[in-house]
Amino acid sequence: MKPSRWLPLLCLLLLGVFAVGALPMLDEESYLDMAGQVAGHRGQPYGWWRAWQPWGNDPAGDTSLFAHPPLHWVWLSIWQPLLGDGFALRLVSGAPWALVLGWAVGRLCELHLERPAVGAVLWLASPVVLLGLQLSLMVDLPVLALGSAAMSLWSARKPELAGAVLAAACFAKYPALVIWGVWIPLAFRQPRLLVRAAWPFALLFVGGQAFLYASTGHIHVLHVLQNAGEIGGGPLLERAIGTLVRLGLTLSPGVGSPVAAGVVALPAGLSVLGLDLDGGVLLSGLLAGWGGALLAMAALALREQQSRLLALWALLSVAAVVVGHNYVGGRYLLPATVPLALLGAQHLERWLPKRLRAYGGMMALPWGVLGVALVHAERQHSQAWAELAERIAVASPEKGVFTGEWTFRYVMRKSGWTYHSPAPLPAGTLLAVPTHASPSIQGQGELLFAADVGESGLRLVDLEQGVGYHAETLGPRPFAWSRGPLASGQLFRVEP
Repeated sequence: MKPSRWLPLLCLLLLGVFAVGALPMLDEESYLDMAGQVAGHRGQPYGWWRAWQPWGNDPAGDTSLFAHPPLHWVWLSIWQPLLGDGFALRLVSGAPWALVLGWAVGRLCELHLERPAVGAVLWLASPVVLLGLQLSLMVDLPVLALGSAAMSLWSARKPELAGAVLAAACFAKYPALVIWGVWIPLAFRQPRLLVRAAWPFALLFVGGQAFLYASTGHIHVLHVLQNAGEIGGGPLLERAIGTLVRLGLTLSPGVGSPVAAGVVALPAGLSVLGLDLDGGVLLSGLLAGWGGALLAMAALALREQQSRLLALWALLSVAAVVVGHNYVGGRYLLPATVPLALLGAQHLERWLPKRLRAYGGMMALPWGVLGVALVHAERQHSQAWAELAERIAVASPEKGVFTGEWTFRYVMRKSGWTYHSPAPLPAGTLLAVPTHASPSIQGQGELLFAADVGESGLRLVDLEQGVGYHAETLGPRPFAWSRGPLASGQLFRVEP
């Protein structure tokens, strides 16, 4: 059966399984907050407020500085009032993106590979992809789905539809614009093809910017670019190295050879089991090396006509993360997973005998197992943050303020506490401070309560151990086994 038929159903199944019992993870909390605030006035998509970077606690802050256009949270705002924040919302709001994504990737495999199922399996077994499907309330899933669909339609010689779908992708997240960097050089000698894609794109994209101008008074894409420096970020070199390390997780090293699979997968497996070598330096170095090998594979593929589109897509997607983002998280590399998986499958088709090509997808197995382990670790950490927030809320009937993000912020906000950005607090204020829920201000004053939740386990975030899959600014290592509690927090009463 063609991947474009079974891969959408498999993506939907995984999204549904991951949604069972899931709490808001990472920045899902922020999108739920924004969606809830604009549900009654979707014509003003930036008519929300939350204490956040760069405006801190100042309610007069310009929320249109938020780097993304509003398609995603407006979409969530349609379903959230009806379905709440739980399983039903994840399934209903995420299902269209999962189906479109599965179809798009499956169709690309059919158009570019002799054995399309191999490419589909390599892609779906990526830990980066599995973690992306779990974060079904994040903006990264719709932009990946729409961007991949645009590429699929372009490859099928349907430029008008491709341009229209790409405009929708850009209205979810502006980095989707990088796809024009693929289309323009490849179709430079076919101006009619570019025009056929450009006019529906321009009509929808300019129309969307006009809508945002009417509601904010700014040309939003330019407003974001002009003020990008107000959002904190890390040094370029560290971001580039962090990109290579996380890129090493996008595709199984078995694509290179069984030897490469063993060299990279063995220390990765040891890390999962709590037996890190050299404090994880070896694993990070090997992942960075494999990430560099993937970039080299894409660069070499530029020489081949049939691989040029995939190669440009992969290289530009990675370059956009290094140059265009303030930090690198694994989810930012999701657009690169599709072309890299197809290039990897093409590589397998070259060096494996025909009778063995059907088994090429089996080389994705170690990375698929790692991906499932990381998905479970993300879920366990989220539940620990939620339990910590509940313990603090129970320990103090009096409401106060708190720092920290992600699941901790979601549960504390639901408990009636107020988020506080770093700033002086009046004496007597209750202040809850978590650990490992994004950097937060240090506690001050009289310690009233402290709690640790959970035990040793696999982590994607651990500030003390230098683990930060979601941002190299949190830590250079993408994952590790940590021996401390999953979540820790304290409750203080501020003193003069």
